[in-house]
Amino acid sequence: AQFKPTVNDWYNPDNWNITSDRAYPRFPSRRNNAVPHAYRVPCTFDSVQFPPQTSFSVQGINPAPTITSLRINDLEYNKEDLAKLLASSTGKLLFHNNPTINIINSPCSNPTGCICGNERPPVFSIICAFKYPCPELECQDPITVSGHCCPICAAKIIAKTNSNFRMDRFLELHRKLYNDMFNQVDSFTSKISENEVQIVFVDGTNRNSLSNKLALLMHTIYNTDIKSVQSYGISSITIQKSERFRNQPPSSDQHSSSDGMSSGGIAGLIIAILICCGVGAALYIYRRRQMEGFSFARFDLRSDKIELELGTTPHDELEPEDAPSGASAAKDSAKGFDNPIYGTSVATEDSSDTEESPEMNDFVENPMFKILEDS
Repeated sequence: AQFKPTVNDWYNPDNWNITSDRAYPRFPSRRNNAVPHAYRVPCTFDSVQFPPQTSFSVQGINPAPTITSLRINDLEYNKEDLAKLLASSTGKLLFHNNPTINIINSPCSNPTGCICGNERPPVFSIICAFKYPCPELECQDPITVSGHCCPICAAKIIAKTNSNFRMDRFLELHRKLYNDMFNQVDSFTSKISENEVQIVFVDGTNRNSLSNKLALLMHTIYNTDIKSVQSYGISSITIQKSERFRNQPPSSDQHSSSDGMSSGGIAGLIIAILICCGVGAALYIYRRRQMEGFSFARFDLRSDKIELELGTTPHDELEPEDAPSGASAAKDSAKGFDNPIYGTSVATEDSSDTEESPEMNDFVENPMFKILEDS
């Protein structure tokens, strides 16, 4: 048998997995469909990881991406180390066409969050070239989401922020509301401009109205906060949602905030949350924002199917033959992207199926990997 490698592109959003403190629910085994395409590719303040015991080959790294950190086979590379690797025979096999990858070693330190940057030209056009043509949708009234290449069936909230806004504080409501009822709704929060935050909600099941109910509930709570204690640092908020789905009659309670909840129950929930917010505001201590992480998709060579593993952290060191000696091998808790452009080693695949807790380090695995298949 003769094996042929497949080379994947850096800017293809399907080649990356992302774990993030701004993505809910925290299920490592499920890809979050609310993450816009622009955010599925490593952003400026993200870390990238190519896990050990895998082979990968990356192309299409143009224009040159800027990332916070890069780890390959459990070795962290700075700008000088990466230049040595790219000039080596191993580096030329891993990264095609002598690319430039800017490593700034500067995670996001802004308490209001940081803008990704991938939603700007020319990068966004390159990303979206992998997603066209847009798929046929189940709804008749899709919405447009910042960072997404195509309209989608979803709900979104746009919040205008003021000088008191803090991203960690804003996300506390998500942590409180993601219970058994809403754990099948994917959501992702991102800063899309200096004074705007976007939340996207997508149903993880065919209960198409569930994301709308969660979005309406959050909109009501945030709007009540704007008119009262203003603990979230929001000056205004708007909501948009898909409601007309094919083969599904319009819901009679489209404007309710949750199944089986009366208006009194909703009011009670809002009051309880606002009380908690008031207490939290008094005791609030800013915690440094966690960096986002991407992880590349993995091939299960035993079953010939693709598995996308979220939150995979490399552990076992597998140093390239020509890897720079100055690369740090410290196994710390740095957040990052794992490059999904890799293929699981046949000899070690049984030991690489472990998953990391979704609440652990954020990183992206790049799915740009080498696929071995019989010719």
